[in-house]
Amino acid sequence: MMRSPLSRIIGRTLATLALLACTGSAHGRTLYVATTGLDSAACGAKTSACRSIGQAVNALAADGDTIVVGPGRYGDLDGSGTLGDSPGEETGGFGCVLLIGRAVTLLSSDGAAATVIDGRNLQMDCNVGMPVDATQLGKPGKGFTVTNTYSQDSTAIIATAADLAIRGNQLVPTGYNPQGPGLGIQITDTAQGTVVEANQLTGFATAIYVLGANATVTQNQISQSGYGILLANSGTVRGNVITGCYQGIHIVDSGPATVTGNSIYGNQDAIFISDPFLATITKNNIAGSNLCGVRNGDKYSAGKVGAVVANNYWGAATGPGPDPADTVEAPSCTYFNSTTTATPFATKPFKVKAPIRP
Repeated sequence: MMRSPLSRIIGRTLATLALLACTGSAHGRTLYVATTGLDSAACGAKTSACRSIGQAVNALAADGDTIVVGPGRYGDLDGSGTLGDSPGEETGGFGCVLLIGRAVTLLSSDGAAATVIDGRNLQMDCNVGMPVDATQLGKPGKGFTVTNTYSQDSTAIIATAADLAIRGNQLVPTGYNPQGPGLGIQITDTAQGTVVEANQLTGFATAIYVLGANATVTQNQISQSGYGILLANSGTVRGNVITGCYQGIHIVDSGPATVTGNSIYGNQDAIFISDPFLATITKNNIAGSNLCGVRNGDKYSAGKVGAVVANNYWGAATGPGPDPADTVEAPSCTYFNSTTTATPFATKPFKVKAPIRP
């Protein structure tokens, strides 16, 4: 399982918030950022926008404010690999290119395709860090393109606070990191109640990593990654479309997790189960896997009782089995004398609500 690249910043969240104490400005304002703006102590009006997102968020905003970011590129503007050496660049904080140190709503005016937070040349742990409760990054039609960084095990977005919303963003790896493509979105165990919705993620080692945060991962489009969703312990995975991954969903140390209403097509393995299994996996469309619909590696459960994955559609009306269906059968798809029970099964695909476009 992939090591958490930002575990060392979690313990420093309180210090971060102390350094970014509120300025006392009125709540509920709207501040503006644009590539034509200029950072100053008085920027943020529509007619005098800030140039960097961090200036608006961390120097001027108060909890409850909205930051609207115009189209263009933000982050390491001159591509030097050093923040702050060019006017209007982000200045970073605690291992991240952009640390959102207020409980604000951060939106783009023109959508993810036109608005890039770029950390590709930077040897930093993450691009966007979210250490404050009730922060929102994007929404459908108002999100951002977020890269990961150049460092080993880098993460595009790291969420360490509770009740966050990460919505409507496009996440892409650097494409030339010799250490590998890293993580797309990481939800740590302190990010209780976080919602990850309507994002597009392509080409990561792990697209979305949920570490026991009881998060909801819903209506995302995930493709061409190692793990599509790595779910450790608790959480809800609902209504996602996952294609072309090594493992569509990898469930480890399962607590009361729920995997339902997803379309998991054309992956090497659709779902991989390891370690004690308590998850509910039902009403998913699972088909076109190169190897297994469910690969059961549950090696620790008492008696190796295995997994129940009933009421899923397996690519054929006859249930799991040889092509065109997906298989869950031993010996190729079960380890350690575990068993997988897939009956009763659905005889036709479920209607899955299409992911929301960013």
